Amino acid sequence: SGLLDGMDIQFESSAAQIAGKGGIVDGLKFGDADSSLEFNVKSDAASAGVDITVNFDALAAFSMEGIAQHINNQIAASNAKDFGVEATVVDGQIRLAYNPTKVGSPTDIKVTGGNDILGINAGSYTGFVDGDKDMSAAIKGMSQIQVGTATGDMKVNVSDGEDDEDLTFGTAVKASVIAAAGDMKEINALVTELNKALKDAEVDVRVDAVNGSIAFTSTILGRDNANDADGKVVLSGTGADLDKVLGYKEGTAKGAGDTDFRLHVLDNSSQLQIGANQGQSMTFSIGDMSAKALDIDKLDMSTTEGAQAAIGKLDNALSRVSAERSKLGAFSNRLEYTMNNLENAATNLTDAESRIRDLDMASEMINFTSSQIMQQTGTAMLAQANAAGQSVLSLLG
Repeated sequence: SGLLDGMDIQFESSAAQIAGKGGIVDGLKFGDADSSLEFNVKSDAASAGVDITVNFDALAAFSMEGIAQHINNQIAASNAKDFGVEATVVDGQIRLAYNPTKVGSPTDIKVTGGNDILGINAGSYTGFVDGDKDMSAAIKGMSQIQVGTATGDMKVNVSDGEDDEDLTFGTAVKASVIAAAGDMKEINALVTELNKALKDAEVDVRVDAVNGSIAFTSTILGRDNANDADGKVVLSGTGADLDKVLGYKEGTAKGAGDTDFRLHVLDNSSQLQIGANQGQSMTFSIGDMSAKALDIDKLDMSTTEGAQAAIGKLDNALSRVSAERSKLGAFSNRLEYTMNNLENAATNLTDAESRIRDLDMASEMINFTSSQIMQQTGTAMLAQANAAGQSVLSLLG
């Protein structure tokens, strides 16, 4: 069927990895100077209300939920805790709003000192006020708000099977005591810090921020991934419910695969050499035209619906067969054209060879006849000359 093309496939190994689900959230990083948000709430029109000030330290990093909780902590610590005003996160923005289910709801919210980072401007608002945060201050990171009962450092022990290191992601903080210093570790700085700790401890694992969470991946590739000693990731929790924050499971993961393994895949289409030079070839193949391949091996003609479906399948089969015949016709035309071209080339080559190697009989016969005439003429003239000499001798004798 002609020469067979093929290709080599080399499989890449799959590194050991333990990945979390979630934990990286949106937040804001405040500016170089301390800032605050100041607003006043009151229980009725005659009341002077209560002034509330929420401070944010310079360069403090907060998750959006952390900002809302920090504001609510300040409300709870003031005399306005029963007024029913609270901060929430709505569509990624901070909202100050009434909670009508509580007694003594205020009549309005007056922002006396706005905050540019939160995008809450000074003014009086009825019902609620939404922020429009400064996107240049937007960051992503991991909130340290406590999710379980454990407190202290949020840590995990990471091992490659031989060496290990305790990685600290921060200190868990109760939501009710979030301070002006913030609750978030910025993800880029955190990843850089953790990878440096792993490198210094010679642990063959790296930390990456992937799909909104943290992934622990072995840096050893290739055949070592199948060994017990190398190419694996082992996580064991050592503090403050970090696994709940990042959504990973403690345990061991091993890699798989071998970069030395190769597979040779053949192309079973036929290839014909149609010229004298390299690359002058034609590859063709014929599709499977069996009833099974055409999906007409099991036609249900017992019902109207089945018969209708059968008509569609037969139409599709006819279209496929016609398309395949058209393709084969094109191949046939190409081959016939090539054959005619090669025959003309062979004829021209034979003619050229004949001109070089064969005699021109007409020209040679002319040359031969001319030579014969010249020879016969010379003989006749010589005979006449001899006859004249004999005549003279006979007269003298």
